[in-house]
Amino acid sequence: MCDQAWTLDRAGFSIFVCDNTNKVEMKKETILLLMYLLLFACNHQTPDRQKADKFYTEKSDYNLVRFPLIKPYQMAMITNGIPSDNWTMESVDENEAFPTVPGVKHINIVDTVIFAYANNTIVNFQLAKEGWFILIPKSHIIREFTTQKEYLNYLSSIKVHDPKMYSVDQVFQYFDKEDTLDWQKLNKSY
Repeated sequence: MCDQAWTLDRAGFSIFVCDNTNKVEMKKETILLLMYLLLFACNHQTPDRQKADKFYTEKSDYNLVRFPLIKPYQMAMITNGIPSDNWTMESVDENEAFPTVPGVKHINIVDTVIFAYANNTIVNFQLAKEGWFILIPKSHIIREFTTQKEYLNYLSSIKVHDPKMYSVDQVFQYFDKEDTLDWQKLNKSY
């Protein structure tokens, strides 16, 4: 039978000591167990601690201000010498056949659908006074319209209600303040 006793070692750890067991081996096992637990705790990452994709947090690059939509789409504006309201919607994927859309004034994302409205823009590779755009990146769907009626008819055909649209500048200010875009939060707060 083992004589039972609790002792404190020099590091302050409580150790159960059994006279029949080698005290040094128990210390080694205890230290190894503590090291494993420490390594596990340091390496375990919650979603908040995992590194975010730079695409969703990067704000600007030299003379370009930007904010993310759904990867690979972003809003961008060159800041030197061009009017400050000339936002473009573009893809950062060089293999994407999506044309740059100039003159975007209003934008929103609901679920995984991007909605945009632009003035003096390009629709279906033609200059247009106005344009409405719907992008569904995960399905590779891009729809462009020159009239609001066509846009609303398409929304009706896919059973989507006309979403609230936000000024691009308003969305950029939110992104600049929050360092990321939470579209659900944005949709609730504005």
